[in-house]
Amino acid sequence: MCKPCIAAFPKLIDLYSKYKDRGFEIIGISTDRTMRVKNWKKVILEQQLPWVQYLDENAVKTSEMYIRLFPTAVLIDKKGNIVNKKASLEEIEIYLSKELGG
Repeated sequence: MCKPCIAAFPKLIDLYSKYKDRGFEIIGISTDRTMRVKNWKKVILEQQLPWVQYLDENAVKTSEMYIRLFPTAVLIDKKGNIVNKKASLEEIEIYLSKELGG
């Protein structure tokens, strides 16, 4: 996992804890290379990430979608509409507070 991704985990864990019972969900998708999969699993356990984790091994699908910036957060509303394709932690927090009540 990339260092910026790991750095975002504490804030994401806080947001998840605060809003998960109000409909907020996180899905983690990692693009680790095959040789780093063991480390990816280790980080998930060490960081105690409570949301679902998927592996796009060697970034096959992610590359097809032209995702090149990590971490990338896509914010999707309750109806399944994309609200923000490159949401910052601050933007996510503001949106959740507004939509789900802070």
